[in-house]
Amino acid sequence: MKLVIDIFVILLLLIFCGLSVLGTSSYSVIYQIGLYFATVGYFCLLILLWRSRVTRIFSILLLFVWCFNTSISLIMFQIYHCHFNAELAITMLASNTSEAIEFLYSYWHVILCLIFMFILLIVLIQTATQILFLPVLKIIAIIFIAAIPLKALEQIVKGRLSQESYDLGEKVWPYTGLNNFAILSRAHKDMNVLIAVAGQQTVYELQRKETDIDTYVVVIGESARRANLSLYGYSRLTTPNIDKERANLFIFKQAVAPAPVTLMVVPNVLSRRTINDKGIDKLNDNVVNLAGQAGFKTYWLSKQGKINKYDTLITAIANAAENKEWLNGGYDDTLLPRFVKILNEDDVEQKLIILHINGSHKNACTKYPESEQVFKNGRSSIEDCYDNSIHFTDKILGEIFNHLRNKKASLLYFSDHGQTIKIKRGQIDYTHAVVHPTKEGLDVPQFIWYSPKVPVNSRKTGEYKEVYPTEDNYYLIHDWMGIEKINELNTHSVLSTNFIPRKKVQVIDTDLNIFDYQDLPLDEIKPYQN
Repeated sequence: MKLVIDIFVILLLLIFCGLSVLGTSSYSVIYQIGLYFATVGYFCLLILLWRSRVTRIFSILLLFVWCFNTSISLIMFQIYHCHFNAELAITMLASNTSEAIEFLYSYWHVILCLIFMFILLIVLIQTATQILFLPVLKIIAIIFIAAIPLKALEQIVKGRLSQESYDLGEKVWPYTGLNNFAILSRAHKDMNVLIAVAGQQTVYELQRKETDIDTYVVVIGESARRANLSLYGYSRLTTPNIDKERANLFIFKQAVAPAPVTLMVVPNVLSRRTINDKGIDKLNDNVVNLAGQAGFKTYWLSKQGKINKYDTLITAIANAAENKEWLNGGYDDTLLPRFVKILNEDDVEQKLIILHINGSHKNACTKYPESEQVFKNGRSSIEDCYDNSIHFTDKILGEIFNHLRNKKASLLYFSDHGQTIKIKRGQIDYTHAVVHPTKEGLDVPQFIWYSPKVPVNSRKTGEYKEVYPTEDNYYLIHDWMGIEKINELNTHSVLSTNFIPRKKVQVIDTDLNIFDYQDLPLDEIKPYQN
C-alpha cells in the first residue's frame, strides 16, 4: 500500500510540473520539453530545501513564487481562454492597487483554488522528502542551479546584451521553470521603451507647401521581394492591379531596405534614426509626429503585433497617431472596412493613414484565403504560396486605389524587407536573410501612386532608377506631404529639387554587421520563370 501511495505522490508532482507548459502551445516542442524538465529541477530543489528546518522557509517562499507564476497561466486560460503574452503583462504591470484588488475580488473562486493547490503541494513536497533519494535530489538540483548562470553567461559571450531589443531575463527565466516571469521581464522592458519615447517631445518649426492632395496613405508591406512582383518584370502576373496603374506611379526601381527584419527596418524608415544610431533617442522624430504637428489627422491601422520584442519600437511610433488600432484575426483585407470609414470622415480636411499589413510574412500560405489561390504547381508549394500572398496584397492595394480614385489622394507603398530563396528539406523556401544577407533579402518594391483627381503638375510619375535606401523614407514622406522644416534643407527626398543621391548605401544584419549594399552577393537560386 505504501508503494502505491509513493507512486501516486510522485505522479501528482510530475503532473503539477506539467502545469508550467500550459499556455505555451505557440512555442516549439523543444521549448516546452525544456520548460517541463526545468520545472522538475525546480521541484527537486524545493524538496531538497524542505528536508532541513533551516532552509524550509526558502522552500515555502519558492513554492509560493512557482504558484504565482502558474496561477497567471491558469487565470489567463480559465478567464480569457488565451495564453499569457507581453501585452497582457503590460496591462498587469500598469494596474494600480485598487484595480488589482477589484480583480481578486471578482475572481475569488480562482484564488481559492490556487490556495488549495499551494496547500496540496506543501503536503506532496513533505511526503516526497521521505520517498526520493537524497543523492538523486542533490544531483538534479545542482544541474538545475548550474544551468541558470550558464545560460546567462552564454548570452553575454554571444554579445546579446548590446542589442537594444534584447532582454536577458526573457531568455534566462524559462530555465528556472518560471516562464511567465520571462514575459513579465520583456513587458517591463517594453513599458520603459514606450514611456521613454512618449516622454521625448520633439517640437518642430514647420511650414506647409501646397500639394493639391488631402489624403495621404502609407501602406507598409511585409516580406515582399521586389523580384516577385510583375511590376518589376516577374514572369508570373502577381501584381495586375498595380500594373494597370503604371501611368499614375512613381516607381523606385532599386529600393533597398536597411536591414533584413521588420524590427530593424520600420522604426528607421519612419523616423530620423539610422542603422548607425543606437538607442531610442531619435524615434520620437518620426513622420507621425511631423504630420500631427503640421495639422494632419493621423491614423495607424495594423494587422501586426502590438507588444513584443519584434513590435514595441514600431508601436512607440504608432502611439504618436491620434487614432490607432490593431486588428486581430482574419486576413489583411479586414483593414479595409475601417479604412473606408476613416476616408468617409468628411469633417477632416487632411489625413495621414498608415496601414501596416502582414503581407507575405512566413508562413505565406496562411496570409490569404483559399479562394485567392491563383498560382500552383510551380517549383514548390512554398513558392506558390508566396506568390499568392503577393497577389493578395495587390488585390488589397487595388481596392484601396478604387476607394481613393475620386479623392485628392496619394499612396506610398513599400515593403519592410525582402526574402532570400534557399533550398530547405529538398525544396525551394523563402526566408529572412538575417546574417550576411543577399541583395534579394533587402531588395523591396516601392512606389508612389497618385489619384486622377490630383492635378498633373502636382504629381511626380515615372521611375527612379538608382539604388535608393528606404531609410530615407522619413525625408521622402514629409516632403511628399508638403511639410518643410524651417531652416533645414531636405537633401534626402527624391521629390525635392535639393535632392542629393547618397554616394553609397549601407545596410545592417541581425548580428549588427554593416555592409555596403553593392558588396552583397546575389541569391544562388534565381526567380521562377514560366
